[in-house]
Amino acid sequence: MQVRNNDPRPSINQGIDTNNAMVLRHTAIYNGALSTITEGMQTVGLMINPYGTAPLSGYLGIWSPTTNPIRVQLTNDIGAIPVDYNYTPEPGANLVPLLGLVPAALNHLTVTIPGIGTASGEIITGPLPPTDAELPSDPSADYPAGFPVIELTVPPVNPPEILNELYFCAFAVRYNVGIDPTATVRWYTTLDIVAHNFERLPNGHFIGADMRVPTMMYEVDLIGRVHTVYVLDNACHHSIYVMPDGNSIMIASENTGTTYEDGISIVDLSTGLETAYYDLRPVLDQNRAPIPATFEPLDWLHINQAYLDTTNNLVVGSGRHQCVFAIDADTGELSFILANHVDWDARFQPYLLTPVDSAGNPLYDLSNPDDVDRADKEFWNWGQHNCLPIGDAVTGIVEFNIMDNGNFRSRNEANALLPEDNYTRLIRYRVNVNNMTVEKVFEYGETEVGNRGYSSYVCNGQALDNGNYFLVFGGGIVDDNGRRCTIMPGITDIVDPLTTDTVEGVVVFQEIDPSTKTPQVEITCTSGRYKTEATDGSNYRNAFYTFRSHKWPLLP
Repeated sequence: MQVRNNDPRPSINQGIDTNNAMVLRHTAIYNGALSTITEGMQTVGLMINPYGTAPLSGYLGIWSPTTNPIRVQLTNDIGAIPVDYNYTPEPGANLVPLLGLVPAALNHLTVTIPGIGTASGEIITGPLPPTDAELPSDPSADYPAGFPVIELTVPPVNPPEILNELYFCAFAVRYNVGIDPTATVRWYTTLDIVAHNFERLPNGHFIGADMRVPTMMYEVDLIGRVHTVYVLDNACHHSIYVMPDGNSIMIASENTGTTYEDGISIVDLSTGLETAYYDLRPVLDQNRAPIPATFEPLDWLHINQAYLDTTNNLVVGSGRHQCVFAIDADTGELSFILANHVDWDARFQPYLLTPVDSAGNPLYDLSNPDDVDRADKEFWNWGQHNCLPIGDAVTGIVEFNIMDNGNFRSRNEANALLPEDNYTRLIRYRVNVNNMTVEKVFEYGETEVGNRGYSSYVCNGQALDNGNYFLVFGGGIVDDNGRRCTIMPGITDIVDPLTTDTVEGVVVFQEIDPSTKTPQVEITCTSGRYKTEATDGSNYRNAFYTFRSHKWPLLP
């Protein structure tokens, strides 16, 4: 099935905003701070929150005679995990990142500079911002803006002696927060910095779009400095994937015109311009009814993730309302469809994958209604997010993880599950593109987390270098009776007559050991207050969630 080529679309306004006021202001602050560091300085200049955007971060102004590493050590008076890292300076003036402060505490700083000596000091930090419970409700606001309530619900099995990594969480339209394994906040950005779908670039900076203005994309560092602002012609509503070259990103982009959220854009970060675009309208079936359903008929596919498999030259993507799909990176030609087989037009039948066991034997007779229902509940993906590659690719084999949200778990409403009976899980699939089969290699969530992890929208999973998985059940909702809910009853799930309209968002983070399927740590977050439409406006059901969260090093 040949489609249009993958040339970029002509730019209208797209590119880098070289006159952005925040970028210019932050650049001036940086240059001004750097200019205060003079040769022969024997003291350390301390600057906390220089941009007013990251209250637990700062700079150490240091003149270094060499490139020998500078050692930064932080302890605190509440017993939180200490910080101890080395920073390689440039000869001369340096603004050394100061990271990992503890809020509302006395932080003890020690800095060791080769050839100069050791300096020490104390830093008193302020409290975290107020939660929703501490702010007045405002039904006229687009979204509440309180700080999350963060609770350690499973203590870490092996807490680190030194803080090297954080769980970086983007609480959408609220705060970016860095949480340590004991659920202590060690970094956050203010509401001036966007929080939604961020990823990390090779230079350690974050890049993400603004949920409120999704045609604006920002590059921000850990000190809260905005380096670059990109203007997009089409909204970056969903996930960002850093391309193998590190200089480009792949985003789920909205079409202009008759439909939306059914294209994939590759953007060159040096210019902000699109270098390729994949239009999925000619590739997949726009007439197949979406599951989860949608109140917008034009949102028939809803791409929320895509990545490039360079070994097989495939773009693999997740269309939340239809399937996981793969297309040829050069031609855009369809390669495979991972989805329930029901309701596909005959022309798509050759692309549907057959579920098999590890020996390659078919698992189901998909002409049998009972087997169809069993496959729906056991095997297939529903409303999935975060389709990302696993390990080293092999020619002819495409292996990836998804977070299977689980909406409905059937295209037959009579067989659908209520949110209270449903679950969200991580699934690792292995696709053999030569014989068009798919194997479920690993899963976690149905029995291990159960319905308390059910997320009717958004979630993500990350394979870690230590062999664990970091899982984010990011769109949970619970009513004031403790019953699991959905974001749009009757659309994202069947209506549950037992749920109330007083709800709270619940986010569950787990780092798990896949060999034992046990959490190594669990952190649960809420907004701190139940909400109704009358008290919080029409967005009250999705007032607290995280679309994207990761475990990353404190320093890149």
